[in-house]
Amino acid sequence: MPKVMLVFPEGKHKVLTISYDDGKGADRRLVSLFNQYGLKGTFHLNSGLMGIDDRIAIDEVTELYEGHEVSAHTVTHPTIARSPKEQLIEEIMNDRKELESVTGYTVRGLSYPNGSYNQLIKELLPFLGIEYARTFIVRVHFQCLMISLNGIQPAITIII
Repeated sequence: MPKVMLVFPEGKHKVLTISYDDGKGADRRLVSLFNQYGLKGTFHLNSGLMGIDDRIAIDEVTELYEGHEVSAHTVTHPTIARSPKEQLIEEIMNDRKELESVTGYTVRGLSYPNGSYNQLIKELLPFLGIEYARTFIVRVHFQCLMISLNGIQPAITIII
């Protein structure tokens, strides 16, 4: 029987994915650096919080994130494990619709707000048009490293 191997574009077997949540003002500088160095990222946005406090305004999204992926992060960033089914459906669908109307393409990804998820949301996502979802898991412990990139001193979390 032939063996089937799934690979990424250009036959790559491993990839590095870079994603950022919440659409904060720092994304402007981050996207600029990504563009300068030919990097691509996924930016998970809350359509209902855009333009509030330090968040990117909805009218900036198309131009700022051009060439990068915009993905859902719910309308208002609720903790999923504590939210009723009806709220989850509304949060995800309304976020998708708003982001799709701004970006002009189908939004297929989701980052779980606060890293929170449960079996219910995993079962709902395919019916809501979400093809992938991501979170973070700290297995043992983590260390923060400081890396300077053109004057930015971000904390990079390394999960061990």
